[in-house]
Amino acid sequence: MLDGSGDVAGTSRNAFPATRKLSAAHFGDDFTELLIREGNKSRLLRGMKPWGKLYKGYGPFQYDLQYSLTDEVFFKERRWYDVSKCVDKCVGELEVKYKHQGNVPEAIRAYNGSGPRARAIRQQRLHYAEHLAAGPGSKSNHRRNNTNVIWGPTYYLDIPTLTANSSIGPS
Repeated sequence: MLDGSGDVAGTSRNAFPATRKLSAAHFGDDFTELLIREGNKSRLLRGMKPWGKLYKGYGPFQYDLQYSLTDEVFFKERRWYDVSKCVDKCVGELEVKYKHQGNVPEAIRAYNGSGPRARAIRQQRLHYAEHLAAGPGSKSNHRRNNTNVIWGPTYYLDIPTLTANSSIGPS
């Protein structure tokens, strides 16, 4: 849960729900507050303080909140704690994006949106893939490009904590 766009000053979001207020108007306060609590759990794992913002991506592959309109159960049942369900969602969405885009880099960009942040994420993922392909001990450039987008393996390392710690996982 890393994307607070729409609710964070200086950001915007076109996909529904663009803001916490729109989410509450459509789904109700209980569901919206559940999502905010779940986002705060992710913030705590990263050493950050809770906040009252609605995140727009859930699980290790940032399944976008816009899909709550067609896949409400995934969000209401907090299925992002089941990594296999997250992988299924990610692979399915990437397959759709690949069919539309015709190549992997553009499928990655489309998975993450259409603006400059999506293009930056695409470049970061491609750089990360190059590093992985080079293998352990390689002399490849380990630096991330200089953007404000959070990415990389650190987030995924939090996943075992989510499932192993009952105070973090679903209750």
